[in-house]
Amino acid sequence: MSFFNKQFALTLVLIALAELISLTGFFWTPFNSAIFFVLVIVTLAVSLIKLEYGFIMLFAELLIGSKGYLFSLDLEGINISIRMALWLIVISVFAAKLIVQKQARQNYFYSLKKSGLFYYFIILFFFIVWAVINGLARGNGYLNIFFDANGWLYFLLLFPLYWIFFAAPSSDQAVDYYHNERFKTMLSIFTAAVIWLCFKTFFLLYVFSHNLPFVRVIYHWVRDSGIGEITLIQGGFYRVFFQSHIYLIPAALLFFILLFRSEFFAREKNKFADNIKRQKLLYFLFFSLFLSVNLTTFSRSNWLGLASGSALIGAWIIYKYHAKRLVSLLALSLAALLLSVGLIAVVVKFPYPNPLGGFSTADLLKERASQIAGEAGVSSRWSLLPELWEEISAAPLFGRGFGATVTYTTSDPRILAVNPKGEYTTYAFEWGWLDIWLKLGFFGLLSYFFLLAAVFIKGCERLCAHNDYPELAALGALLAGLAAFVAVNMFSPYFNHPLGIGYLLLLVWLVDKPAERTSS
Repeated sequence: MSFFNKQFALTLVLIALAELISLTGFFWTPFNSAIFFVLVIVTLAVSLIKLEYGFIMLFAELLIGSKGYLFSLDLEGINISIRMALWLIVISVFAAKLIVQKQARQNYFYSLKKSGLFYYFIILFFFIVWAVINGLARGNGYLNIFFDANGWLYFLLLFPLYWIFFAAPSSDQAVDYYHNERFKTMLSIFTAAVIWLCFKTFFLLYVFSHNLPFVRVIYHWVRDSGIGEITLIQGGFYRVFFQSHIYLIPAALLFFILLFRSEFFAREKNKFADNIKRQKLLYFLFFSLFLSVNLTTFSRSNWLGLASGSALIGAWIIYKYHAKRLVSLLALSLAALLLSVGLIAVVVKFPYPNPLGGFSTADLLKERASQIAGEAGVSSRWSLLPELWEEISAAPLFGRGFGATVTYTTSDPRILAVNPKGEYTTYAFEWGWLDIWLKLGFFGLLSYFFLLAAVFIKGCERLCAHNDYPELAALGALLAGLAAFVAVNMFSPYFNHPLGIGYLLLLVWLVDKPAERTSS
């Protein structure tokens, strides 16, 4: 596969080094601050040379950084994340290039006019601005409005994105867009990042399930850096969850598609049959790995997303290749599921040094999937729903603006420790689409749906217009991943957060045609 290359290896090494440095900086704050400045200077320098390089660094951080605080800078109580710094650099360098480079600027504005998706963004941007104005007019509180709208600022990366990939496309794009170096680079970075997430997840699962001496330090680093959460589930089994785990869904779907493709072509008797069979084994192992980590997250929202994306791919296979092709793939999927559960069991029950209590991995997964009441997180989410819906009903069409709050009764132990009655007021909600409805109103929510539909439809057009390249399998997986994100966003907010917005922007780049954007 073309994205297992030198760029893949280099990305994997650099990501591992960045995580190690972040952990070191947790013990020594001045070192963390120094590395923060080094990353800022390096990103600024490479962005000035070629803005694409800065964008790649930003994209890589997004894949592994969850909340964006692997590195941060404390300025008199204001904590600036490395994600915020990288975003500001890319936006600033883009603005400078837009002013200085006249010819590229002409190509850029030409590309915007030709875009079939840009105008959908403009409509959504109108409602985002309206939500800010509406929040101010309703007196929702300046700080609440700022922190509520903060994640939406990631949408501004659309403008440097068009500049990088469409204003002055590289010469190789004229030959075959899906075989050019930029596309391969993106796939390499994406694959390296998700494989690293798998390694880090199993490492943490092993450390906590065996109660190694440095477990407390690791726990505080994971929590303080915003990487994720580690929670004791039962008898020595720990749930390891990163917000960035959402990217393992399209990763699993990618190798699901590649596995089907290799299964389909392995039946053909030709000189490439042996090579395809080796690829099939590789895809099966990676699919099992990504599926295993998706299970390890114990995130029902992510499971729903994975099921939704898989169902979409299954429907496509039935439509294009007939239902009988799905039978063999389902058998492979079942085998991968068994292997993934076994992999989890091997990690948590590895005999050295001393694994904690006994439990059944399969029973834990079954219990987690079926538990829709009683648990603190689930109870709090359902307690929020009627209160949130009541607030939406008060201003259904135009919303209540950013910073709008809802008060409800939560079962969260951290809240109960402060307020025994459990009353909690917040502007951030787990119900992602309802959150957007409350802030942007029904028309704003509708504009978001139209944008997602336009991206998906254009992506399907790209798939139908090309042959079955492995790189196009990646595009198909990412489109199925978009459907998964939509499903996940019902219960966990991502499309008002850089993780979801960044994924959407990545797809915008992939589904548009650079050839249509060049100026004569």
